[in-house]
Amino acid sequence: QVAAQAPAAPVATPSAASLGVTAGSGGYRIGPNPSPELRRFGLQPGDVIETLNGQAVGNVASDRQLFEQAAQSGGARVEVVRDGRRITLTFPLR
Repeated sequence: QVAAQAPAAPVATPSAASLGVTAGSGGYRIGPNPSPELRRFGLQPGDVIETLNGQAVGNVASDRQLFEQAAQSGGARVEVVRDGRRITLTFPLR
């Protein structure tokens, strides 16, 4: 696994669609035009976010609490599949 640090981000939790992300059973797929926020976190088109702070993700309604907890904790660790490789990205949310 590869760990990366990204710059701090605002705590707001915009909708998946506004970020350029599609939710699915395997996680969140980053679309061809991700938001500047996602790019700042090191995410790239085609990435699939599988976990947030160790919890599987992919359902916007049930994941809302996970997103809020991450924002309150001030940091996030996401596992991403990129080009068939699983990587871990860690970044502050404040």
